[in-house]
Amino acid sequence: VADFGWVMTGPITTKYLADCGAEVIKIERPPMGDTLRTNAPFKDGVRGVNRAGRFNQCNSSKFSIALNLSRLKGKEVARKLIACSDVVLDNFSAGSIERMGLGYEELKKIKPDIIVLSSCGLGHTGPYASNPAHGTGLAAVSGINQITGWPDREPAFLGVYTDFIGPHLNALVIMAALDYRSRTGKGMYIDQSQHEGALHFMSPLILDY
Repeated sequence: VADFGWVMTGPITTKYLADCGAEVIKIERPPMGDTLRTNAPFKDGVRGVNRAGRFNQCNSSKFSIALNLSRLKGKEVARKLIACSDVVLDNFSAGSIERMGLGYEELKKIKPDIIVLSSCGLGHTGPYASNPAHGTGLAAVSGINQITGWPDREPAFLGVYTDFIGPHLNALVIMAALDYRSRTGKGMYIDQSQHEGALHFMSPLILDY
């Protein structure tokens, strides 16, 4: 698995795969890498890029490499990793991976049966695709905040709730895509919107409405 995931949704997805035996290579951009490296808590209360508890929790069982994807050499190394991968994952904003020259159409030229999953907040198509997204906002947009707390108070703050819903759906659909490829020899592109995934957990209320 070539893992371009960052912060939580992407990394938790690939952690599931890595914990089950997949060889996952996490690809980060220097100098800092994944922004989750800068988030507390830190081991012994001492800040450091290798000491962030949440980052280490989300990225255990993986290999890691830092690549400058704005440079030709970095992209060449990334393409070599992709050429020997079964799955490529990212959870950047819509269009970001394409601007790096690593969109699905380009990756198919490297490996025709590649499975690519992109798990951005609001999907790659539709009226909201160009909007940036964050787990706290996605929980609100999905309606999940509105059904929490007490009737006479403001909705409860759930934090990045969709960051914990998305990985379960992502891992499941990746396994389904691998099964499909084993039967047909064909790869697949999956646009897994975190927002749309969260709506499944609201299904009874949406149907009632």
